[in-house]
Amino acid sequence: MPLTPEDVRNKQFTTVRLREGYDEDEVDAFLDEVEAELTRLLRENEDLRAKLAAATRAAAQNQQQGGMRKGPDGPGPQDQRGPGAPVPAAISGPQPVPPQQQMGGPMG
Repeated sequence: MPLTPEDVRNKQFTTVRLREGYDEDEVDAFLDEVEAELTRLLRENEDLRAKLAAATRAAAQNQQQGGMRKGPDGPGPQDQRGPGAPVPAAISGPQPVPPQQQMGGPMG
């Protein structure tokens, strides 16, 4: 069973009359801190789960939209280059790095 802030708030310690025990005020103060931190962590966890779910939905939508662009007939309208047309640099692959920019060379 996961520990909840309510569990911490409602925790009752047995008081001992025959010998010394813990200072009740100190225990209560510590439990207040634990409850506050646990509440914060649970809220943060909920927020992160919501963000993850939103990002997952967005990624799925992007994949669906990307799949719609390319139908069974081939590339979509955004890629209508004729045969032998030059491929833009951003699509053609990695470009060589000039020697002066490699490993600590002068930066312009």
